[in-house]
Order: sequence, then C-alpha cells, then structure tokens
Amino acid sequence: MLLMNKFGDNELEVADLFSRSIFKIPRYQREYSWNKKQINDLINDIKFIYSRKESGANVEHYFGNIVLEDRGKVEVKTENFNKFAIVDGQQRITTITIFVKCLIEEIEWLESNYNDGMGKGIGDWRNKYIHAQGEDRLELGSISQDVYKKLVIDGKEPDNVSKGVEHASGSKLVSAKKEISNRVKEWRQDHLPEDSRDAEKAEKYREYLNNILKVSTNDLKVTVKSIDDMDEAARMFKVINNRGKDLTTFDKVKSHIVYASSRCGLDAKEKYKEFGEIVRNITKYEDCGDDMLDDLINQHWIVFSGESSHIRTKRRGPTHIDKRMAQLSDYADVDSKNVREFIESYINTLKQVSEYYVSLRRPNVFANEYGEKFDKDLRKMQAFSTHSSSAKYYCPTMISVAYNYGIESEKFVRVLSKLEVLFVRYNIVKKEGTDPFRTNFNTLSHNLFWADVSEAKIESIFNSKKDRYKGAESPREGLERIVEEIDSRVEELIDDGEFEEYFLKKDVLEGKFESGYAGMRNKDGIMYILHQYERYLRRGSDTELNNLNSYVDFKEDFELEHLVPKNAESGHKLSPHDKNKNRIGNLAFIGKADNKKWGNKPFKEKYNKLYKNSSYKVLNRLNGPKISTKKVQNRGEKIASFAVKRWSLGN
Repeated sequence: MLLMNKFGDNELEVADLFSRSIFKIPRYQREYSWNKKQINDLINDIKFIYSRKESGANVEHYFGNIVLEDRGKVEVKTENFNKFAIVDGQQRITTITIFVKCLIEEIEWLESNYNDGMGKGIGDWRNKYIHAQGEDRLELGSISQDVYKKLVIDGKEPDNVSKGVEHASGSKLVSAKKEISNRVKEWRQDHLPEDSRDAEKAEKYREYLNNILKVSTNDLKVTVKSIDDMDEAARMFKVINNRGKDLTTFDKVKSHIVYASSRCGLDAKEKYKEFGEIVRNITKYEDCGDDMLDDLINQHWIVFSGESSHIRTKRRGPTHIDKRMAQLSDYADVDSKNVREFIESYINTLKQVSEYYVSLRRPNVFANEYGEKFDKDLRKMQAFSTHSSSAKYYCPTMISVAYNYGIESEKFVRVLSKLEVLFVRYNIVKKEGTDPFRTNFNTLSHNLFWADVSEAKIESIFNSKKDRYKGAESPREGLERIVEEIDSRVEELIDDGEFEEYFLKKDVLEGKFESGYAGMRNKDGIMYILHQYERYLRRGSDTELNNLNSYVDFKEDFELEHLVPKNAESGHKLSPHDKNKNRIGNLAFIGKADNKKWGNKPFKEKYNKLYKNSSYKVLNRLNGPKISTKKVQNRGEKIASFAVKRWSLGN
C-alpha cells in the first residue's frame, strides 16, 4: 500500500491512486464534460481487459496522466489521509467513481433480490472509492458538486436527479450515470434471464461484477505527477497544453494566463478562482458547456483585441488565441513588458462579459433574464435565434454596447433594434452573409469597448502604441459610429424597394423561377416574420398581445403552413400551382398537432374546420373559404408592406 505525502512520478494502478487519498477538484477547473462515446470507450476497454484476462493473457490498460497538487494530510476520525487537488485528470477520476458506484448498486440489487451474502465486500469498495468515515473520497468543488453528491454519494437514480438540474455539467453527470447504469443492466440481462430466481447464476453474476470492479481499479494504469503548490500547477498546465492534450480553447487560454500570472508575481490561485467564476456564469445555463465557453473566448477576443479569426490569419504570429498570447509581446508573453496589466485587464473584462454573454447568444435565456422588461424592443433579440451562424457576427457589437451601457439601457435597445433590421433584411430575407460589414463592425465594437480609456493605459495593457488598439474618444462617440455604420449598411445593401421586392418573389423558400435569388431557405426566419405580423394584426389590443407567446416559445409548438398545400390534389391547386405555392401570401403558421392532422387537406376544408375559428389573426383574417392566385398575391403585398414598415431604420 502506498503511504506517502506525494506520489512523485510513478506509474500506478487506480487502486494505488485512491489508497489513503482524498481528492478535490478545484473550483477553477473545467466542469465534467464526458459524453456517451467517451464513457462507452472506457467501459469497452474494461470489458476487453476482462475478456483477455479470462483467456489467460496478462494485459493492462494505460489510463493516462494524472497531475495532483499536494495539499498535505487530513485526519479522518482515526486515520490519516493524503489530500490532493486534481490539476489534470478530473474527468477520468470522476467517471471511475461513477462506474464503481454503479457496480456497487448492482451488487446491492443482487443482495436484496437473492440473499444477504451477495453484498459481502462492497463496504470496502464503498470506503475506498466513494465515502469513508464521514469523508467523500472525491469532491467536485464546483456547481456540479450537489448533483455528484446525489448521484454517487447518496446513490439516487439519474431520472430522479435530472429534474432539478439547471446546468450543462450537472446534466453530463446525470447522463454519465444513466449510461453506465444501462450498460450494467445489459450485463444483468445476459447473466440472469428475466424472472430468473437461479441462485447459482446470480452468484456467478456477482463474481463477474466483482472481477469487473477489480479490472477497473487494478488493471488501469496511470502516470501520476504530484506537485507542491499553485505555481507548479500552473506550470504543469502549460506542459500539458504544449504536448498536445485535447483541451478546449477556454482551457488553453486559462492554462496560459495562470502560468503567466505565476511567472510575473500575480496570485495564480486567485486567477484560477476568477476563471472558475467565469465557468459558473456560463455553465449555470442548460446545454451551455465547453462550446459556449469557447464562443465566449473568441467573441470577447474580438472586442478586447480587435482581432477576429479571419484578421488573425492575416497578421504575424499564431492564429490560435492562446498561442498569440504566449508568443506575441502585445499580449501575455511571460517575458513581455506590462504582462501584469494585460492579464488583469483580460480576466476582469472576460468576467464582466461572461455575466451576460449567454443572454446575447441564447434568446430564450435573454427572455428569462430580462422578462420583466421584455418589451417590444427587447423582444427583437428573438430574431437572432433564427440563424445562429449569422447571428454570431452581430455579437461583438452587442457585447460592446452592453459592456458600456448595460443590456436594459436605452442605448442597448437602440442598437439592438437597428441590428435586428439589418439582420432580418440582409441575413433572413436577402439571405446573404456578413462579410461586407463584419470587419468594420468588429473594429467599431473594439473602439467602443475601450472608449474613455486613456491611450497610455491601452499602450500599457497591450505593450504597444499601435493605433488599432486605441478606443473611441468617448462611449457616446463610439456608439454613434456604430449606429451610423448600421444605417449606412442597410441603405447600401438592401433598401426599402429591394426589401419589398424580395417578399413578392414567386418562391420565397427556394428561389425557383428567379435569377440570382436562392430563396430565404430559413423556415425559422419566415416564422419569425409571420410571428411579428401576428403581433401587428393584434395591435390595439393589449390583452391579445399579452396572450401571444414570445417567439422563442412560439416556435416550439408551431410550424410553417402552406395555406393551399404544396402537394394539393387536382382541383384544389393554385393556378399555376408551382409558381404560387411558395409565395409569402400562401404561407402562415399552424400548431404541430394540427399540421399533422390537416396539413394536406384542401384549403376550403382547412378554412372551415381550422382557420376561421383560430385565435390567430394570421389565420382567422383569411378572406373566406375560397382562395385564388390573386388573393395570394394581395395577401403577400400586405405582408410585404408591413415588413417594410416594421423593419425600417426609423422604427
């Protein structure tokens, strides 16, 4: 048995790693993120080792590197344990404890269903890997700890825990236990046919589970590096990063910033904590994990440094943000002058942006966070849920305005309203990319971000006198330049006449019959326009407006509807049908259940049974049970006229 304050550099079994050790995952670490594939890869490896050992082969499996920060000894009742913070390897160690817990629970099931002797020995497994003498063997020092405790320490079923989970990492833990439990239940079916009360087969299954437990702890090998303090932890992160470990952009940036902090005399532990706050700000929302953290890093870098990804490819040095920081003297090169100023400014601004970033990228979160003031102007954020790949290019501008004025400010509402006009006109209706204005928007967003900061301060932060880092003279001047840029781009790229013309195309969906037009091809975008048209038709009635769900809720229950079905039967078609079925005047929305029931019925039947008594004015204001090409054209002209007014710069 290994009894020492530090492991040093050793190749050990997982069992040795846990012997007399208590682990804590610090708050600054990334949250649990393993998915089904990684979990099943581990289980399959364990199964493979087991099958080889059964055939007499001497086999073991390398489980990777574990880096631990030594935190001394801790007395647990009558015993002394070594306490370690996990610097690298938290995903693997967490998964192993979940796996062991699932096997223990399966043996407990055997004991309760067959005989008391089945559970012999599981107390030792529980003490060594789960909980011993009032002390958890592993603690997740993060927002996931409560979920981990319920699943692993308390042994609750995943389905009973999932209901209260509100963050991505907790959901990952629930999914991990559920996936492992399901695999174990498959083994049960293999060994114990349904309704079998065969005690001999149950005993053999118990032996199988015990052997799997031994394989998962005695035949998985790890290389352990134990270090003394936070500064060395930061250096190890740097080493791990440089050897090509599969880390996220967020992890790599955190790794370098903490490493640079320790090199220049800043408190590395404090910087870890600040990154932990950033992680919590993002991952407290459902389905917001590594991808959203990486998005934050990339979008913040645009407003912070003025560099987007396509700009970085044109400039000297590496294109990856973490490597630019490490290798260019303008940023967090550990040997550069004023690296402390850069680090402090970078983390402080990143933390501030993280507080509202998810709201800017997820309109449903925006609606929940600012629901009390979710008026007609703030509702315009919902447009950006229709085309996320294009919407991200508008994000730096929103970040910068929110950073200077706040999301609920009149200034933010003003810019949001104008951005929505450009987005709907150009990205949804004209269906074009953002290249013509992306660079200018990013530059102006950077200028506003640093408005009112002295040139001397900016030169100190970036260790440079280059003009590209300088901010606007004042927030007001920076804001007005953004507003002017939006206005000019709307007028230049899609004026009122062209905008209205797109609505009157013969095929707004796929762009058939029109040279040079590929159609909107975005049903969510068309649904947003029709949802806004419904609001327009309800004008004057606060009650009716209040009864209409926000678009982000509405789109969950409704689908795009062809009034005259696109596959209408003979005798019920428009004339000519192909050139009119996809006009905007033949499009509406319908509940998903109604669409399944009525979708391909003739217009007259749908009107009498569904449309005329609908609570939605887009449907109940249709002009009678007869429809024609002329009526479709007239209705389209009304929608086009509404759109020009609704998405005008002065609205």
